[in-house]
Amino acid sequence: VVMHAYTQNGEEDTVLRDDLKRVKKKLSLTFAIAIIGTCVVFGLLYYLGIDLLNNYIEGTSHLIYDNEKPYIDEFQQYVTDNDISTTDVEQYDEWMTDHDVAFYSVQERGKVIYNKSNVDKLISPAKNMYDYYQLPVQFTDIEAEVFIYTGFTIKYYIALMIFDVGLSLMLGIVFVYLRIRKIIAGYQTELEASQEQEKKARQEKDELMRNMAHDLRTPLTGVMTYVDVMK
Repeated sequence: VVMHAYTQNGEEDTVLRDDLKRVKKKLSLTFAIAIIGTCVVFGLLYYLGIDLLNNYIEGTSHLIYDNEKPYIDEFQQYVTDNDISTTDVEQYDEWMTDHDVAFYSVQERGKVIYNKSNVDKLISPAKNMYDYYQLPVQFTDIEAEVFIYTGFTIKYYIALMIFDVGLSLMLGIVFVYLRIRKIIAGYQTELEASQEQEKKARQEKDELMRNMAHDLRTPLTGVMTYVDVMK
């Protein structure tokens, strides 16, 4: 009986270790899939979102005009008040710096006179826009087309990034949650089946013991009667 109990306990420990290994493997696979899937979703949403956002910004002229026009008007006043020509680069460059302009361009009939970008700012959208949304500014020597970008589109890109990160993480968390629920449900089913099988085996064992007791009782009674007769 002791050897049987020892063997049974050893088998249970082995089964438990195997179950733990399977659980660890499934969890590791789940997290790996979640990380890869999150990165893929993030990349797809990012590139699709950037394309849609660029099309929206570049296709919505009033958005650029409404943000650029006040700066152009103020710059025109500055140029008029200080008699600035297109060659007075230092003077209007100083005004651009004071007004925290990320990118600006001065052109005459499509020919670039001067442009400058602040590399510390997100100016890639400006490079795509300045060819199409220039406004006239009268300098002392000529009338030039000026484009001023102050980073007004940055907030849209930041919002897109926050949305992209949040949605990707949420989808990854939901995937992990559903997978863990499925793993737990699977082991609960296996546990219930194992308990049912154990219960059935115990019942069969009890039935066997009862049958053995009945089979032994009849000859034992005969032996006891024989002993009494001998006495």
